[in-house]
Amino acid sequence: MQAVRTLLPRLGTRKLLHKIAPRLHAQGLACGRDALFTLLRRQQLLVPRKRSFTKTTNSHHRFHKHPNLVKDAPKPTAPNQLYVSDITYLPTRQGTVYLSLVTDAYSRKIVGAHVHSSLHTAGCLAAPAWRRPCARPARPPAVACTTPTAAVSTPLMPTRLP
Repeated sequence: MQAVRTLLPRLGTRKLLHKIAPRLHAQGLACGRDALFTLLRRQQLLVPRKRSFTKTTNSHHRFHKHPNLVKDAPKPTAPNQLYVSDITYLPTRQGTVYLSLVTDAYSRKIVGAHVHSSLHTAGCLAAPAWRRPCARPARPPAVACTTPTAAVSTPLMPTRLP
């Protein structure tokens, strides 16, 4: 059993049982799935579980937590009055990348997006909706960045397109 585990270290217990069952029967031994799990657990030969999520939020940090200014604000009545943004992670083969999205709060359409490799502010600011000609409003809308730990609202400064 340990030879198979050494050769194939990520092989799960059920497949391991399938591989070693002919050897066990040849020796006159019988071992079921649950007994094999117990045996492997006692010998510390179980394959450690991989985490199924990436922790991206730390709510217990020492930094200032901004209030959610959108929660109590009046609902937008037309497009381009209020943009909200959020960050989510995307697991890839090379590691985790982060997707920043800017959404129009009225139409709920994504008006800006950017994929970046860290949670630094520069990556989040690279998804501005106001730099895209199709999403550029007549006057700059208010923007709210809402995450589980922070919400920030600020008027946008329009920028000249090249």
